Amino acid sequence: VDSSIHKVEFALSNALYVEAQMGLRGFQEELLTVEHRRGQMRAVAWGRVSVPVEGGALNLSVATHGEVREATRVVLALHGHLMGGALYWAPMCEFLVRNYPGTACLAVEQRGYNRSSIPHDTAAYAVSHLASDVLQVAETLCQGKVVHLLGHGWGGMVAHAAALQAQLAGGSPFA
Repeated sequence: VDSSIHKVEFALSNALYVEAQMGLRGFQEELLTVEHRRGQMRAVAWGRVSVPVEGGALNLSVATHGEVREATRVVLALHGHLMGGALYWAPMCEFLVRNYPGTACLAVEQRGYNRSSIPHDTAAYAVSHLASDVLQVAETLCQGKVVHLLGHGWGGMVAHAAALQAQLAGGSPFA
C-alpha cells in the first residue's frame, strides 16, 4: 500500500469489509479498508483529514483517496442522508483514482455524520451552511486544482447549492 507502513495486523472474519486504523502519509489518521469478496482480497488505503468550518467552530471529517497534493483534479463527493458517510463512495472513488491518472477523491462526511461535528441547533443544518462547508473544503484542500462535485440524494442537493453559492459570490472552484 505505502512504503511508510511498517506493520499492519488484522484478522479477516466473514465480514465483507474489515477496517484497521493506522498512520500514513502525514494525515491525521488513516483507514485501510480490506475488501474480501468471492475469495479475493485487496487493500485500499484511505487518508482522513479534518477541515475546520464556521470559523473553526466545527470540523468536517474528509476521507481522501489518491494523492491529493499531487492531483490535478479532485472529485469532491457528498453522501446522501442515509448513506452512512464517506465510505459510501469507496468503490466509486477507487475506480476514478485507478482509471483517471492525476485524480484524487475527497469524500466529505457532512456535519452531523460520523467523525464530523454534530451541531445541536437544527438551524446549523440549513442548506446554505452545508454549501458553505463544501466551499471551505474545496478552498482548504483543492487550491489550484480542477474540482468536480459528486453528490447522492441529500449530497446532490448540497452540491448544487454549493455550486450556485460559489457562482453568485463571483467565481466557482468547480468544473
